[in-house]
Amino acid sequence: DLYIIFFTVKAPDDHSKLNLSCLATGFYPRDIEMNIRLNRINTENQTSSEIRPNDDETFQIRTSVKIDRNHKGSYSCFVIHSSLTEPVSVEWGKYHQKYSHSHICNMRT
Repeated sequence: DLYIIFFTVKAPDDHSKLNLSCLATGFYPRDIEMNIRLNRINTENQTSSEIRPNDDETFQIRTSVKIDRNHKGSYSCFVIHSSLTEPVSVEWGKYHQKYSHSHICNMRT
């Protein structure tokens, strides 16, 4: 199963910023495309990890971007993978910020 996890951590070098990260894990085959978007447009200055293997022969990747703590607009994690019938967009919204700074979405493969 493909899991998409959105989370934030405080930026250690700037207290007015957060590091917003999207982790996709449990996918197979290896090739995947993942971007963090703001208002449906890919954000600039994204950093991505290498695609890494999991212990169960699936893979994972993480993409991050630094955002303002008091950000405006709608952030989403946009994923394209061959196991999905169509691209998936997981929104980072008010619900996630209020209750936990993470969101887990299980996409059945």
